[in-house]
Amino acid sequence: MTNADICSRRFFNKIQFESTYPNPLTNRLAQSVKIPMVMENDSFSIRAAIKTCFDVDYNHMKIIRIKNTLELEHLYISECLLEEAEGNQNIEIVSEPEYMYFNKYGNLF
Repeated sequence: MTNADICSRRFFNKIQFESTYPNPLTNRLAQSVKIPMVMENDSFSIRAAIKTCFDVDYNHMKIIRIKNTLELEHLYISECLLEEAEGNQNIEIVSEPEYMYFNKYGNLF
């Protein structure tokens, strides 16, 4: 587990806690292990993450969605980051902006 602040219940239910313990036991930093706030679904998790931000313009949020931190080749960015991404030669924009789509359970497709 990482130092996540918020996660969905479906993610939390997949955590294999024992596999997360070797690092804190080796480096003797128990405080590096924490259980995040668990929200019922992806939609509530995203809303909670936004709600806990401070000193931001909620109408112009800079959000990055990373589906898998082990594969950073593709990620999603909010429109507020589009201009910055276009100015970065290391980033290729591969699609037009689109809404995040949630299923009937509030989880991302």
